Amino acid sequence: MKRGSLVNVQDYRKAARAVLPRMLFDFVDGSALDGQTASRNCAGFSDWWFRAHSFRSTAEPDISWSAFGQRHAAPVIIAPTGASGLLWPSGEAETAEAAARRGHVMQVSAGSLLSMEEIAAGGKGEGERWLQLFLYRDRGLTREFLHRAKAAGYTAICVTTDAPVHGRRERDMRNGFTIDQRLRLSTLLDAAIHCRWWFRMRGSGRLTLKNFAGRATGNMNDMAAYIASVLDPDVTWDDISWLRSEWEGPLIIKGILHPDDACEAIARGCDGVQISNHGGRQLDGTLSAIDALPAVSDAVEGRVPIFLDGGIERGTDILKAIALGATACVIGRAHLWGLAVAGGKGVEAVCDVLVAELRNAMVIGGWKALSDLDRSAVTRLPQ
Repeated sequence: MKRGSLVNVQDYRKAARAVLPRMLFDFVDGSALDGQTASRNCAGFSDWWFRAHSFRSTAEPDISWSAFGQRHAAPVIIAPTGASGLLWPSGEAETAEAAARRGHVMQVSAGSLLSMEEIAAGGKGEGERWLQLFLYRDRGLTREFLHRAKAAGYTAICVTTDAPVHGRRERDMRNGFTIDQRLRLSTLLDAAIHCRWWFRMRGSGRLTLKNFAGRATGNMNDMAAYIASVLDPDVTWDDISWLRSEWEGPLIIKGILHPDDACEAIARGCDGVQISNHGGRQLDGTLSAIDALPAVSDAVEGRVPIFLDGGIERGTDILKAIALGATACVIGRAHLWGLAVAGGKGVEAVCDVLVAELRNAMVIGGWKALSDLDRSAVTRLPQ
């Protein structure tokens, strides 16, 4: 696919499918069980329709937003996506550099191939980065990650709540891309067929999850198995209170779908909530992000920022989410398609597409600033 034909997120998805080995494409694109939640994450936006205004001067709309004392150029946040370095050499660093160039916050996955320190150095250390964190059985390991994050300049922590164990991702199982299996001959042959990917990855050396170096050995699958073994499935709200006492900066709970949980997070001293179902990769049949947003927004009542994570494929999706109460939106698969196609430049290009669509919609719809958007800007048609 020619670069000139890449005009939206789905175009980048198609291009990524052509270049990536099937096991890697399915790893990114796949979901838990039947994929109902992953599909609804995207489809749910089509239930909401804009009420556009007429005769408003909106030639230069203000799309900036603020959180935790910082102002940002556009309401786009890069999601924490594990092992994205499999898609492009030093993929996490390329993404960090792209985010810094565009002024977007990057949420960094603890399961990155590069260490959090190496990623923090991306973009010459510029740009704002938040570290995604799990609560591990060994609280000493959790505390170690917090100390490393602070030393490396991470400004916020996003603690993930919806992954005490890995979801059942059947496409990965069929491809042999599960954490407890080694790559089969069929997957290696598939990688060989996709020679462009193989050629560019040839100098990447031994792939591993560097944040856990010294605690686990072996190849990436061995280290991923170690990480799965140290995840704590018995986390309670008291553990969030403990985490709050260990981290002085902004603390965000990622994985909120229930309004009661949003209120409890605030009561425990958290500074933001992230509506997320892990891209539909954990519990299939759970509520989509956009469907959960109105009730969570009503419960939060503006006390903390709300970040929506799941299903963003258009700038108009971002606009609808903001109208329903989101502060900014988080893109996961969308930026990975760009990374797979053109590295950091591809990440920039995908972000630019979303921002251009957002600006275009605001000019046509008559909204001068994101702050003009509220629930009156959208309507949900009767079923």
